[in-house]
This record gives sequence, structure tokens and C-alpha cells, in this order.
Amino acid sequence: MHSLCRFVSKGDLILIIELAARLATRCETNDAIYAALGNILPFQNFIACRVRPSAPSHGLKHILNLGYPKEWLASYNELGYHKIDPVVTTPTEGLIRWDQIFQSVTPDQKYLIRKAAEYGLMDGFSVRHQDREELRVTSFAGKEISTHPRHTSVIELISPYLQFASESLDTIVCDFINLSGREMDVLHWVAAGKTNWEIACILRISERTVKFHLVNIMTKLNCNTRSQAVAKAFNCGILRL
Repeated sequence: MHSLCRFVSKGDLILIIELAARLATRCETNDAIYAALGNILPFQNFIACRVRPSAPSHGLKHILNLGYPKEWLASYNELGYHKIDPVVTTPTEGLIRWDQIFQSVTPDQKYLIRKAAEYGLMDGFSVRHQDREELRVTSFAGKEISTHPRHTSVIELISPYLQFASESLDTIVCDFINLSGREMDVLHWVAAGKTNWEIACILRISERTVKFHLVNIMTKLNCNTRSQAVAKAFNCGILRL
């Protein structure tokens, strides 16, 4: 801690302590956290999460998303990009500069880097720590994030508190729920109280296909029953009254 503090000012430390105290209450909105963090660091996008490297897909949980594009996160989680993400696969612990670990990557990883660049995620830092079979990762993206010692020191100081805030979040958050058009159709009629047979008749598909879509819906929503899926869909704004 002492070696890190020599690169930051007294004012920086006060802001970090104030934000840490606010995060500890777990009552702050994402917009409020983003604004407070923006007063400390020149970043554009931030995410804190846990990563399950062994999961074939949906390997991210406990996500605190501050500005990462929802479409990118949904694709990343659903397609299992964590399996090839250099930030996840590198053995390096602690602070990581993206430009350094991107220098030696596989063809699959180069593809992932290009896809992330399409969403403006090209420059940044990550802090990663192995926690048994999972990783705790915080990532800051933005062109203004430089190699200045002050930025890296602030990132290392504030990351544990941001990770702590993400730990209280559900394993599936609304930003990551990406239902297909047909899944939305099925969910709409489930919410209307229709049976699988009735939905099959309305949509002119087989009842087996309806069941297939329902399994996918409940997996994506992290639910075990139809009623739970409908309730969560309304809470996340996927379905509206």
C-alpha cells in the first residue's frame, strides 16, 4: 500500500476513501458510482466480475457494469469468450496492461481483440486475482488511461472496493440477458398465462420447440420456473405491462 500511495496525491486518497465508503453501503446506483469513479480516473468503461474459466459459456457472474456496451457483454458471456480472453488466460496476477498481453496472442485471441475494438475496448488495464476455481477481475477501458504511475496506482487501490461491490450482485444481471426474437415471443405468451400447447398453436410451431425455447429462456434468466422467468423479465424491463 505504501509504495502505491507515493504516486497519488492526498486529494486522490480522500476521493478513493470516500468512494470505498459509499461502495460499502451497497446502496449506490451505477450512474452514481460511474460519476464518482470518473472524478478519480480518466476512464470510459469499467467492469468488475467473477470469471469461471471452466464454464463453456456464461462464465461471468457478479457483474458490476459501468459503461461496457450491453451488446458486447451479452455476446461475450453467451459465446464463452472468456475461454480465449487474454486477460483471463494469462497466468499473470495483479495489474495487467492490455497492450502488453496483446502482443503475444493466438489467432482466436486476435479475433476477440478485433471484436472488442469494434466496441471501443482497445486500451486499458485489468486487475486479476485467482480465487480458488474462479478469477476476480476488474477492468478499466479508455484512451485516456495511460502508463502514468498515478493511474495504475489508483486502479490498484480502488479495484478491491469495486470488486467487493460486485460480490453482492446476482449471478445474472439484466445487461447480460439477450433473448432471441422467438424466445421473446414465447416469453410474452407465457406471461399471458398460455400453456405450451396454446403457445405452439399461436406461434405455429411444435410444442417440443416451445419447450426448447423455454429451457433457453430459463437458463439465460437463471430461473427454475416459468413464473420466476416472467417476474425477472418484468424486473429487468424485458417485458413491460
